[in-house]
Amino acid sequence: MKLFIAFFLLLISTNIGYSQVNLTVNVTGLKNDKGQVILLLFKKGQDFGIKEKAFKRFKNKQFENRKISFVISNLEKGEYAYLVFHDSDANGTFVTNWLGMPKEGIGKSGIQGKRPTYENSKFQLTNNPNTFITRLKYIL
Repeated sequence: MKLFIAFFLLLISTNIGYSQVNLTVNVTGLKNDKGQVILLLFKKGQDFGIKEKAFKRFKNKQFENRKISFVISNLEKGEYAYLVFHDSDANGTFVTNWLGMPKEGIGKSGIQGKRPTYENSKFQLTNNPNTFITRLKYIL
């Protein structure tokens, strides 16, 4: 019986330390309802950028009035950042022109209007709800 109680207490303390939370990202400002929207989620300490390998990558094609939502479940609490882009041609990559200017809409977490870096895009995932609204910017 003592062994069972010790195991039960250990199980409870483990679940408290690693409680899972959800993240919702509502994306607005899409030019049209074509293609797909891709969200790249990064954890603290990772290389951050549109061409970097993300911690998690999500695709969504369920447009509704030029808006789309991502609901990501079972994330550990902690520091994250994300980039999101409208992959209007559904080729799975972010398209730029020969100067490197984006041809597709792009957005990010954190401080808007600045060049995307991890430092100005980071946020803390804490207890639910964790909901963000990101408006895509189209340059060309």
